[in-house]
Amino acid sequence: EVCMVFTTHGLASLYSLPCIRKRVEGVVGILCQNIFESICERVQNLRTMKWKGTLNTALEISYAWRQLVFYLSMEKDVTKIEEFFNWSYSYLQSDETIDSKLRIHLDRLKAAYGDDPLPW
Repeated sequence: EVCMVFTTHGLASLYSLPCIRKRVEGVVGILCQNIFESICERVQNLRTMKWKGTLNTALEISYAWRQLVFYLSMEKDVTKIEEFFNWSYSYLQSDETIDSKLRIHLDRLKAAYGDDPLPW
């Protein structure tokens, strides 16, 4: 249950507090990068896990992805959002396996933030 505090609903409640919002506003880009790195590490670890571990890791990845979307939605500076996407595409290029699994999701997320049509 402690982990559930950090899901989207918990984050929205915490973020509504001015003292928390002020602390987070300056570091949204770093938070997004850390979350994305965590997602990539978990995706990479999926290859070596047994079924039950895979299910738990998939849940952790989905929670982390929601957090990433939440923090990106809180960023008002479009330049910082673009910087995150540029950084994340560069990060993906370091591992072909992760790239093949996450690029389409990242493309769709980027399309949701921009004027690009969805890459179906």
